[in-house]
This record gives sequence, structure tokens and C-alpha cells, in this order.
Amino acid sequence: MSLSSDGPHAASARGSVLASTSFTELRLIVSLLVQGCRQTEGVMQAALRRPTLIATLAE
Repeated sequence: MSLSSDGPHAASARGSVLASTSFTELRLIVSLLVQGCRQTEGVMQAALRRPTLIATLAE
């Protein structure tokens, strides 16, 4: 059973992409994703602390 909601075809396509990607590239991609998530999380926490920042960004 696939954990993704987009079906078995997308999962097999992802599998072939992963198979053609070297381990080093894969680690780089994962680290970039984690770094991006942390930065986004930091921005969200800062925005929650400062409602005026949200208003400024919304304008």
C-alpha cells in the first residue's frame, strides 16, 4: 500500500527518480528541504510573535 495519495504511478515515477539520483545528491536534497522547513518555521514563529509583521507583509 502506498502512503502517498497520488496513486501507484506517481510512486513508481518517484522510485525511478530516486534510483537515478546518487546518494550524495539525495542527502543534499534532504538537507535543503530540512533547512527550508526550519527557515519557514522560524519565519512563522516570528510572525506569530509580531502581528504587525503580518500586517506589513500583507500590504
